[in-house]
Amino acid sequence: MDGSPLLATMAYRHRCAARHFFVSDTIARSRGPTAKMPATRFHCYGKWNLGALLVLLLILVFVPDGVREPLMLIVAMVSYFFTPQRVFEANEFGWRPLIELAWIFLGVFGTMIPVLDYVEFHASDFHLASDAPFYWSTGLLSGVLDNAPTYLTFLTAASPLFRLRQLFSAAHLHREQSESADSRDRGIAPPADAGISRLYY
Repeated sequence: MDGSPLLATMAYRHRCAARHFFVSDTIARSRGPTAKMPATRFHCYGKWNLGALLVLLLILVFVPDGVREPLMLIVAMVSYFFTPQRVFEANEFGWRPLIELAWIFLGVFGTMIPVLDYVEFHASDFHLASDAPFYWSTGLLSGVLDNAPTYLTFLTAASPLFRLRQLFSAAHLHREQSESADSRDRGIAPPADAGISRLYY
């Protein structure tokens, strides 16, 4: 698939964004000098949590499934309980945003269950027969949905299509083998492109 139209579109969007920021900065500067912020001394509390983040990354990359999740939970709990309370207060940390996010994802994935069932049983009606429809459809849907629901939706749509393609390829290969065996029995040489056609399935 030729990527030049996509690159041209991306370049156009970047030029528009650059012009927008240039105009906005010019207008803001023309309104007068900005107030100078008093000099402050930078200090990082809870620096050891950077090590905890590195440990989480290493666990995510190198530890196999089944052991990975309990280890990540243990590291997160150690980080939480050993971080000074003043760090939480300075960052205005609270559990409310996390709880809201959990309810949102529970609602999203809960309401997606009947949609995923419909997609799985009617995947062949969506005419997603090549890479291009999948590419553009996932891009459009991810513009209004989170990446995880988009991935799950199209994975569900692709699974039955992949199984149908496997069954079709197996049936086509079986037919070719039967025709080749029949040709050998009759002393007829198989066509030169008999094995090439199956590459298209």
